[in-house]
Amino acid sequence: MFQLLKHQDSYEHLKYIIAIDYEPPALDDLPIVPPKINVLLWDQVLRLGAAMPFAFTSPKPADTATICYTSGSTSEPKGCVLTHANLLASVSGSLHSGVEILPTDVHISYLPLAHMYERLVIETALASGAAIGFYSGELVTLLDDVAHLKPTLFASVPRIFNKLCERILQSVQTSGGFYQSLFDTAFSAKRGNLKKNSVNKSYVWDTLVFSQVKARLGGRLRIVLSGSAPLQPEIHDFLKVTMSCPVLQGYGLTEICAAANLQHVSDQRSGNVGPPTACCEMKLVSCPEMGYVVTSTPPRGEVCVRGHNLFKGYFKQETKTKEVIDADGWLHTGDIGAIDETGNLSIIDRKKNIFKLAQGEYVAVEKIENVLLSDPYVSQIFVYGDSNQSVLVAIVVPNLPSVRSWIARQGDKLDSLLIGPSGVASDSAICENLQIKAMILNHMMRTGAAKGLAGFELVKNIFVEALPFTIEADLLSSTLKLKRPNLKERYQDLIADLYAEYHEMVVKVPSQKKPEDFSAPSSSATSPIASPSTSRSDEEPSVPLDDNTPSQDSASSSDRAVKFAADTKPE
Repeated sequence: MFQLLKHQDSYEHLKYIIAIDYEPPALDDLPIVPPKINVLLWDQVLRLGAAMPFAFTSPKPADTATICYTSGSTSEPKGCVLTHANLLASVSGSLHSGVEILPTDVHISYLPLAHMYERLVIETALASGAAIGFYSGELVTLLDDVAHLKPTLFASVPRIFNKLCERILQSVQTSGGFYQSLFDTAFSAKRGNLKKNSVNKSYVWDTLVFSQVKARLGGRLRIVLSGSAPLQPEIHDFLKVTMSCPVLQGYGLTEICAAANLQHVSDQRSGNVGPPTACCEMKLVSCPEMGYVVTSTPPRGEVCVRGHNLFKGYFKQETKTKEVIDADGWLHTGDIGAIDETGNLSIIDRKKNIFKLAQGEYVAVEKIENVLLSDPYVSQIFVYGDSNQSVLVAIVVPNLPSVRSWIARQGDKLDSLLIGPSGVASDSAICENLQIKAMILNHMMRTGAAKGLAGFELVKNIFVEALPFTIEADLLSSTLKLKRPNLKERYQDLIADLYAEYHEMVVKVPSQKKPEDFSAPSSSATSPIASPSTSRSDEEPSVPLDDNTPSQDSASSSDRAVKFAADTKPE
């Protein structure tokens, strides 16, 4: 507040500030010039309102209810003008699409209220008479808040679910012995029944094993919702098995009040976001330049939505509005989807964040990032490429607990310089170590190949970043999406270095082969960075799977990190 008053000349349009829970600064601290901004305390506003009563005027359906801004992950945020009719249609459409919210339900709110996903959940809960509890404000204590509130509804985003699954698996691995074996057996049995009979409950296994897992989220969960980004199928299955309740995916944008599709509670399949909600209709439009056409089986193309939940337009940006809404009233979302034989939509690609590599191949980086985020050694990733380059590079924030577990299994194979004076490797030492970089890159490439990425979609060089991408650093939006322009600006010098290093290695690697083995570099599942130059001369160029490295054939708890978070078997 003081800073606003101190720099009031910078805010020519700001006239009033209504302050709640505010202590006025001392007179000595106030600006010498008379304030141009009027500060009203909350109590003053209440007294003014009581002195000047106005009759309540009911809003009309077409009246503006809110201007909600997009996250700004790819460009400047745009204000979506949403009407009362839009909000009511979205709430009603969600409640009439197979999800029943009861007056006895309790929802915990911790996602940003500046965006429509959480606002829709809250408005749907209010419309149903459910209770809402707000978290304490710190994500690090969220599970404590959940344990105290004991919600029956839990809405979150894939990044949080990925971390939750990771913590559960680490806890099981730490327990070891009998409990680890029991968890493996219970999980295999329930997952098999889920795939075969679409049933995710088992009295025996839920009582013996999964009741303890469910207790981490209060023990009363009835419905779990996931939105904002695609949820990996293996994570989706893991949640359904361990939470023993419906785990539903939805799909939407700010422009359509967050709700276009929602899975039915009876649908136990993974990898789809359900059919359109009751308030809108949907179609696909072919994108032949990306290889997606509606005449294929299943039909694929850009997702377009039309209905009562469609916004009026972008605030004071008529040109931008016309770019996304066509003459027939269809919103072109920029997402690529496929519709199966039952009418359920799956989001498979992204049209907006695509570019062409130097050799002419189109790349959708968000799809690649979603795949690589399932790698157990990756916590965050920013994939970069442009039309002047033939390969992709990435900035990777490692999953340090998983990397430290890998280090512990290597014994004296790693450089002694990795270990600090305390006998424990520091985060910076881990991220700067070339052997660890090669291991992470190699594992990422195996994960990508196993998940069906083409050779040109595999990242060929990485920088291992010790500092996470955060909202405070202006690298993430409030919905935890990457701010690509900011990341590009932050890491542009490193990106140039990654390409220079890659091209240098491409030249060097063939010289190590026998003359008859010379061949042109290709976009295969290998990278010259994971080569003998980054490891000891008596070791393999890449980090192979060994008895202690997660593999698809091992049933141990430590290996489930690959099975559930980076399944090495293609879907």
